[in-house]
Amino acid sequence: MTAVSDNAFTFIETAEQLEAFANEWLPRLDGAPLALDIEEDRERHYDPCVALIQLTVEDDDFVLDPLSLPPRPLAAVLEMVCLTPSIVVVHGARNDVGGLKRDFGFGPLNLRDTQIAARFLARERFGLAALLDDTFGIELDKQMRRSDWTRRPLSDEQLAYARADTSWLLDLWDALEPEVIEAGWHDAMLEECAALADAPSDQPTFDPCGWTSVKGARSLDERGHARLAVLWRWREEVGEAFDLHPSRVIPPWAMKNLAERGASLLKRPKVPGVHPEVLSEERDRLADLLRDAPPAPRKPRPKRKIHRRLAGPSVQDRVTALLDWRTNEARATGLDSGFLAPRSLIEALARCEPDPDAYAEVEDVRQWRLDRYADAWADAIRSLT
Repeated sequence: MTAVSDNAFTFIETAEQLEAFANEWLPRLDGAPLALDIEEDRERHYDPCVALIQLTVEDDDFVLDPLSLPPRPLAAVLEMVCLTPSIVVVHGARNDVGGLKRDFGFGPLNLRDTQIAARFLARERFGLAALLDDTFGIELDKQMRRSDWTRRPLSDEQLAYARADTSWLLDLWDALEPEVIEAGWHDAMLEECAALADAPSDQPTFDPCGWTSVKGARSLDERGHARLAVLWRWREEVGEAFDLHPSRVIPPWAMKNLAERGASLLKRPKVPGVHPEVLSEERDRLADLLRDAPPAPRKPRPKRKIHRRLAGPSVQDRVTALLDWRTNEARATGLDSGFLAPRSLIEALARCEPDPDAYAEVEDVRQWRLDRYADAWADAIRSLT
């Protein structure tokens, strides 16, 4: 069972409750830190949506219901919450930032992410439940994580789970930040938090060539590719019409099976994987689409990047040297090597002249890495000559 905080708890689901929150509690944000989390629906309905918003202010927990609250007043309240100069403490908030920007147009501006802090502390377990357990001995039950957050009324178990995501977040930040400062990573953590705050809106888009990513697609012949491409577009259209996530219309494994066997499979009363309600209304149209499937659209070949030829060691030798540096530095600092320097960054650095000024031009290199490692990167390359 999820641990329950001693904080006071308020569930806000009416316009009157939201107005009271705005009048009574928002003034307390003047300089006071707050904790923020959301629950999203990303797997059931066609359009992803923020289904719950959790806040902790001092010793009070709040859960706001955006599916029941009037949109404009809620957006006004969230704007004050997200754009406050107060610190907004979050955990692993890439989806939270993207979801809030998608649904409301803004995310938390001055955020601090406890997961980022934990990664700079080389914590092997950096999920929220693990951090609360390791830091305070608080055990969270995560069984409700995949529940349907759009269904109303919400159960007591769902509300307890949602509330727990922020109840101890401020205390966790207070425990982790001094450790990060002492470890010498405070500037790096703040830069990563700022980059997270700048993450784009999480707005899904349809890729007509996405069928190529379906597992098993390569094993199909051209006819199978044509059917798979038709199924890929069909499930998107039907998902929107029925308000179903496309994977609930038909999951990838069933798409591959149907693409391989064709319209004859639709003669069965039930077709494995296909949503029953969709099948009853779409069976004939789908059969026609599969029989008359046009050639599958293909992704255009990306333009080949023309890289300036570098004097000295080959790019691959440079990559190897930088990977060796990363391995040694990860061992010395305890940081995960991919967090210390992602492979994509290593490859970009390998295509630069071994010079700190050149490294500064690399996209997303981050100042904290330049300050600490630019000279070491250059030395690693120069040592090859």
